[in-house]
Amino acid sequence: AAARQIRGEIAWGRRVRRERRGGAPPMESKAEAAPAKLRVATYCKISDLQPPPPGPVTEGSNLVVTVVSSNMVVDKRRVDGQPTRVAEVVLGDETGVITFRARNEQIDVLAPGSTVVIRNGIVEMFKGFMRLSVNRWGKISAHPDGVGSTPAAPPSVDESNDLSAMEYELMDDADGAADDAAEEDAGAAEANGEEANGEES
Repeated sequence: AAARQIRGEIAWGRRVRRERRGGAPPMESKAEAAPAKLRVATYCKISDLQPPPPGPVTEGSNLVVTVVSSNMVVDKRRVDGQPTRVAEVVLGDETGVITFRARNEQIDVLAPGSTVVIRNGIVEMFKGFMRLSVNRWGKISAHPDGVGSTPAAPPSVDESNDLSAMEYELMDDADGAADDAAEEDAGAAEANGEEANGEES
């Protein structure tokens, strides 16, 4: 009996070592994971973009735009010999234009006169001015891109509404509250003046 017990313990030890080397056996789940839900991409216009925060359209913006112009602002090589290029690219649609901060291979896609699809675009502030950009989570592709939900190319470009030409300044809550209070006081004074003029007449 003692010998059988020893052999059983040895066999059990070997099985444990094999399981450790091969990994624990998968556990059976009682319920299968729910499949991920997909939704159709929604697109906005350039006039919908707002500076962050608190604009509702600040990041994750999808647009179909026309490339108006491209201006290289940085063209040099790093210490390791890799090229670094940065261009200010003006993108537009029938509602306005905005400057896109393009880097390296993005510049080659944004050729003036072409139409492109911006997916997951991000609005950033650069020296107080709005800039549109795409990081590694976004994508720039030529239009048409073969996706049925992608809108048609812009029929025209409204260059008179340049979102990147307006300068913004950071305001804290105290400044905002003071401005709101001043506007309310001015409105109340104007209303009181109109009432007084009405009584005199």
